[in-house]
Amino acid sequence: MSIQNGCNMNNTYRYLPNFKADASGVSKLVTKPIDKVESAVSTVTDTFEPENEEHKKSYKTAVRVGSTVLVLGAILAIFNPKFSSKFIEKLKTKSTNAANKAKTDNSLSGKWNRFKQFVYGSTVKFFGIVNNGNSAKDEGFKWLCKKSKFLEKPHSKITQFFDNISKHTVLSKYKKVNKRLERFDKVLEHYRDRLTESEKKAFDAKLAEIKKTREYISESNIVLRLQQQEQEMANLEKDTVARMDKFRKNILDKSVKKEDKFNDVATFWAEDSLKQKKEKLVENGQNFVSKITGDDKGSKGLYTEIVEILSPHLKQEEKLALEGVTKKSAKKLRNANKSETIEYFDKKRDLILGSAPTDILTALFSLAACGVALGTADSKEQRLSRTVSGVVPTVCGFGTNIALTAMLVSGSLSLVLGALSGAILSTIGSVTSRYLFPQDTKVPTKEVRSV
Repeated sequence: MSIQNGCNMNNTYRYLPNFKADASGVSKLVTKPIDKVESAVSTVTDTFEPENEEHKKSYKTAVRVGSTVLVLGAILAIFNPKFSSKFIEKLKTKSTNAANKAKTDNSLSGKWNRFKQFVYGSTVKFFGIVNNGNSAKDEGFKWLCKKSKFLEKPHSKITQFFDNISKHTVLSKYKKVNKRLERFDKVLEHYRDRLTESEKKAFDAKLAEIKKTREYISESNIVLRLQQQEQEMANLEKDTVARMDKFRKNILDKSVKKEDKFNDVATFWAEDSLKQKKEKLVENGQNFVSKITGDDKGSKGLYTEIVEILSPHLKQEEKLALEGVTKKSAKKLRNANKSETIEYFDKKRDLILGSAPTDILTALFSLAACGVALGTADSKEQRLSRTVSGVVPTVCGFGTNIALTAMLVSGSLSLVLGALSGAILSTIGSVTSRYLFPQDTKVPTKEVRSV
């Protein structure tokens, strides 16, 4: 069964109208970072400052646009539902723990715990609002694309492409773990001859059970479960849009209390509607991992049990080596299972709501800004200089971030790596530009500009 066949994004649901944002009221929390980035970008990319006043103005505008796109893109990545989902769970746990400690404690410590409960709880609600805003943004753009025959197909293709990358990531992780466990099986069989006849029977039975249990992570079974995830999200758009519509009505309904309106939007609707299904999926995955490699709740795991059968006939270093392989295999298996049951599940949810094309659109905005910057150049050498020192690093930075996100790397880590790759390429490009185009990187003195 091909991965391609497992991707059916032809959902026909009702969508909300597009929304508009007014940039005039942007908070200083956003404008200050933009100013900082603008200064940094100017330092790196301003290899030539046009003497013509009109060109100066257009160049500064290009830098400002590029800086704005970069900062807004970073903010979108930071508050992406995939990134914040894990963070929210940690905050919820901290809020609950603080609440439990503060229940009967009226001392200063109790007051401090109540304060922490308030802070954690408020942050959770804030992230819920941000996540719903992201869903509305993605759904709004998807609705626009669905209305256009020209945009509908590219939107679907981009979503399917990202979904295929995410699916491949899950399959690739499981494939590596499977190969590792198969090699481990052969190592274990190497010690079989040391066992008594009765121990050999117990060994063979345990190894057969291991191989049978491991069918759970065969490629066909993994693909089937990923398809089942998609089926379980069949009503996701419909449910999310219904919650959006309900919230819109609540805003206009004066009989609904402000607190109820706030609590409604502070709950991440898309995640909330899939909560039970996700919990069941995670539970099934954890049960499988526990059966194979054990857990912290007392389960030894099949591999630990088979090593124990061999243990009386092993040297100390051999036993330690096998136990070490078991622990490392368990870690990699948990990581692969997390990619399937948590990371891919969250990614699939966001893809259905239309996250991939809006991520691409953000990158295109940065490319457009770079195009404006290139348009202010007066010569071919200047355009090449700016391309090397500014355009390539910016595009590669965004591209790295988007690619890593598609490969189920956490939003925060993909953002950091994307920024890091852009910064490294920017430094290399700046040095290269100064070497190749020394006449264009030389900044005119004040005396020359004043003439």
